[in-house]
Amino acid sequence: MRSFGIILLAVVLTGCVAKAAVDVVSVPVHVTHVAVDAVVPNTTKADAKKYRKERKAEERAAKEQARIDAAASQ
Repeated sequence: MRSFGIILLAVVLTGCVAKAAVDVVSVPVHVTHVAVDAVVPNTTKADAKKYRKERKAEERAAKEQARIDAAASQ
């Protein structure tokens, strides 16, 4: 019975040690990822703003053209 307890304890501690090793190895990767995200500009928001502005300008131009066409047909 005592040997079963020792084996069980060894298995449980092996899992804890393995998780700790994975955490230690993954910390530098996570830190690097955060640092790169902080340094590299995110252009998604800027692109969305640019395209939204272009789309609004096209909508205004289309409305103006429709108004001109309606005035010309009368």
